[in-house]
Amino acid sequence: GHGMGRHTLNEQLRMGADNLKAIADWLGDKSFMHGDQPTAVDASVGAFVAGIHGDGFDTALRQAARSHQNLGEYAGRIKQHFYPEQA
Repeated sequence: GHGMGRHTLNEQLRMGADNLKAIADWLGDKSFMHGDQPTAVDASVGAFVAGIHGDGFDTALRQAARSHQNLGEYAGRIKQHFYPEQA
């Protein structure tokens, strides 16, 4: 095993939840990761956050993402900016 395969499922979920918290903390009350306008960081990070946060399977990571109000708001802004046809 290497990479994530070295860790138990619970460890993987904890790391994912920790990463989502770090994103939520960095985002704070900003509209996007680096301020008022989206950047390439948002195109990447935002796509993952929107995918995890969105409707679909109820998972531990989805619950972790939804525990941060600013991530839901961020996911909405990401969809509106990058995927307006799906917003």
